[in-house]
Amino acid sequence: MHSAALFSHTIAGLAPAIRPSGCSAMLREPLFSRRAFHASSQRCVVQKVKSITGLQKAAEQHETMFVGCYAKWSPLCAGLEEVIEQFSEVEAFKKKVHFLKFDYDELPSLRKPLQIHTVPTFLVFRNGHMVRSMGGIGREEVLKTLRQLSQTWVHPRDSYRSYNRRRR
Repeated sequence: MHSAALFSHTIAGLAPAIRPSGCSAMLREPLFSRRAFHASSQRCVVQKVKSITGLQKAAEQHETMFVGCYAKWSPLCAGLEEVIEQFSEVEAFKKKVHFLKFDYDELPSLRKPLQIHTVPTFLVFRNGHMVRSMGGIGREEVLKTLRQLSQTWVHPRDSYRSYNRRRR
């Protein structure tokens, strides 16, 4: 059976459980802490999936989704997670692609239906169906995929320029 069909059948009709990552933590931190200037906490563009039902609800609400599966113990994941958060703030991507992420260890129930065997793994959903799964890819492959999804060309440095402007 195709993984997209298995996934959509498994979580159909369940309640939502999704929240923006970093927003509540941002409110509890001191104004001049180092995290106060981190891109993901200020913008809350990448949402954190807390359950399989949260992913289903997001799939119902958004035509195109880019989902990242990360693990806290993986150094490769840490670097790519920051890159994805930067890309999620690029206006051309933000308008057409909804960004989500979930922790590999916190949601083991998603591994089997989504066929996740390595971290980081990135999934692309269109109209509620998984159309692409990419495991162990780097920054350039992620950018290429996002360009295809948004049908636009963005120079790799553009995301860093906007990120660096906010850090000053």
